[in-house]
Amino acid sequence: MSRIFRTGVFSVAMLAAPGLLFPQGGGAGVAAGSFSNSMSTNGPGGSVSSSGSATETTFNYNYPPGATVFAVAGAPYSGHMTSQTVRTLANGTHLNMQANDQPMTYRDSVGRTRTDAAMQPTPMMAQAAASFQPRITRLPEISDPVAGFRYVLDDTNHIAHRIAIQARQNQIPAQAQARAALAARTSAAPVAHRAMDNGVTSTTENLGTQSMFGITVTGQRTTTTYPIGTWQGNDALVTSVGETWRSDQYGLMLLSTNTQPDGSVSTTTMKDFSSAEPDPTLFLVPAGYQIVDETGQFTIILPANAK
Repeated sequence: MSRIFRTGVFSVAMLAAPGLLFPQGGGAGVAAGSFSNSMSTNGPGGSVSSSGSATETTFNYNYPPGATVFAVAGAPYSGHMTSQTVRTLANGTHLNMQANDQPMTYRDSVGRTRTDAAMQPTPMMAQAAASFQPRITRLPEISDPVAGFRYVLDDTNHIAHRIAIQARQNQIPAQAQARAALAARTSAAPVAHRAMDNGVTSTTENLGTQSMFGITVTGQRTTTTYPIGTWQGNDALVTSVGETWRSDQYGLMLLSTNTQPDGSVSTTTMKDFSSAEPDPTLFLVPAGYQIVDETGQFTIILPANAK
């Protein structure tokens, strides 16, 4: 059984877009048969953190009722982000970090969204170091701005935790055409130049537009220059370059790259993207689920082997 705890209502500022995971630390414990692993996810109007042991996983939700959630209508899609970092050594050797795949996210034409459960292999310290057990790091969530509710789905115990939200129409689709036209006119022209007190400078330029997955995206490149002694003790001038390609129509970043002076290149890209209307049943609470209205912070504790 899951255990649910609630405390009083408190407010949180609007945070990042749904579907994005931000690891905040964690590590392996030394006690036999146990470990500690934590992650934190920020979303519109709230946040959730999770931690695990050998026997259970704990999810702490800070989703106050009445939070504002931006609804993007007329731009249905499905897809998920994946990121990877590759570092190239001086002798040409490539060090590949394991890719980090985010869960699938869906959005329909009226602005309802769903983010699927996320799984992560977690080391079990009581066993060999190479032994891993998949563990849920995020529960499925549905945001329904039409009905005015957000749902957290406990698929183990068939409980839908419901939180009231306020929908606000996002103006991104209406601004898409104007922004794309501006980017096309100023392609490859510097649009911003910034200097810091330590001499570090950055220049941002527009890259125009191109098509990705059949939709128009607008590119920007930011080049940051580090004088001597301003980046990890560098004894010569070095630079980093970040590039992003974003769809204003969909309000999505589809590709970003970041090249650091040490030769590491981090790439985040959209995978399995589709602009087709998702299955409408994805945005409904499954039949047979008990709906529990939440009015403050709450916690869900599931067995470690929950699927």
